[in-house]
Amino acid sequence: MNAAAVLSSRPPAARDRVRTRCAQPPAPDALITGREVADAWIPRRWSRFDEGAADELVTLVTYLEEAGWGIGGDGTDREKLRCRNRARIPTLGPMHPESALLNVIDVEATCWDGQPPPGAVNEIIEIGLTVVDLSARRRVSRHRVLVRPVRSVVSDFCTELTGLTQAEVDRGVTFAEACRILVEEYGAGERPWASWGEYDRRQFARQSRADGVAYPFGCPTERTHTNAKAVFAAAYGLRRKPGMAQALQIAGLPLDGRHHRGEDDAWNIAALVLDLVSREAWPVTTALA
Repeated sequence: MNAAAVLSSRPPAARDRVRTRCAQPPAPDALITGREVADAWIPRRWSRFDEGAADELVTLVTYLEEAGWGIGGDGTDREKLRCRNRARIPTLGPMHPESALLNVIDVEATCWDGQPPPGAVNEIIEIGLTVVDLSARRRVSRHRVLVRPVRSVVSDFCTELTGLTQAEVDRGVTFAEACRILVEEYGAGERPWASWGEYDRRQFARQSRADGVAYPFGCPTERTHTNAKAVFAAAYGLRRKPGMAQALQIAGLPLDGRHHRGEDDAWNIAALVLDLVSREAWPVTTALA
């Protein structure tokens, strides 16, 4: 459902208030209150949201942002909704049309040359993260979080591929602690992020469910995560999506460090993101808070 359809189904007076506000050139730091959004969006209490309603709110908030308005409100407006899907609903605190900072993430996980041993599963053992300032078009910092696996061990094949050893990851943190670090130190719950393909996002989702740990990135996923591989293939007119190393060759960029080392791969993927930014091919990303 698009924004026009969402608005057209709402009470005329409330709908017209929002349309009138959006038609006005917003002053610097102008805000539409969360209550105005609620009145225009759906005539029922916040606590009765369902998943479909959350999707409609995301559509309407995006419509308001595109019109140049930030979203704000009083303490009541900012209260998190008391429902099972509240993680999918954007916080109605100050929101900005674009986020200047992007987290580029690459994970390495336990792996084997063939099928995993009985009872073993793929688990994240390294999270590489590079912070990119999209406005300044530069890589700001690089980080590495080692994660201790609990349902698998690092195989010889995994060590040969990644350079990581069991002794090294044994000194890492738990997956729950790694997710806390992402949220508290690198703004993962609010800042948009990118990875090369969908593997990293899906692995986080799988392991979060398996370990009973809150998914560290903002929701809905389509608003926060960008598949850099897909964007690159579209920008270069490629029929097949290339691996990271091949993409660097296509873009004429060097491969810094060791391939399949999370910290180095995140740094290299960030370089590809900046290449796409320079080509004006990188999609606008929006912070969730």
